[in-house]
Amino acid sequence: MAADFTSFTDLLKAMLARAQNPIQLLREVGLFIVGEMKQNIEAGGRPDQWPESIRVQRNGGQTLRNSGALYNSIVYDVPDNQSVIVGPGGISEKYARIQNEGGTITAKNVPYLKFFIPGVGWIQKKSVVIPARQYTNISDAAQKTFAQILQQGIVGT
Repeated sequence: MAADFTSFTDLLKAMLARAQNPIQLLREVGLFIVGEMKQNIEAGGRPDQWPESIRVQRNGGQTLRNSGALYNSIVYDVPDNQSVIVGPGGISEKYARIQNEGGTITAKNVPYLKFFIPGVGWIQKKSVVIPARQYTNISDAAQKTFAQILQQGIVGT
């Protein structure tokens, strides 16, 4: 699942055409967005805090940080020297998407979903609702910084 930054696409294309070093600019954009996503996870949601997972409610810790798989998988790529792709890599796209957007997971080929919650034990449910925890959001302040990165890529300051 790549983050959707449609609002920046046209601006980025126009700026890349005028950039002094477009590949470096794309890398800086990728690093910046990766950092923003990771900060969202570290903060437990920005600007609003996410609901805690049952695991966190029962055992402490931080939502979306149990194994670190999602957090550590957030990467960027500049595949064609004309674009940057940012998002989780190496883990299930379905897992990343449901954590970001929320939704209902329903048992399809078996009567129940079965999962383990530390301190609680094994749980069986026909379906579970995962609340949205939008780690791909870019804050208003970060959008201003993003614009500065693009401007610096053009004027070379």
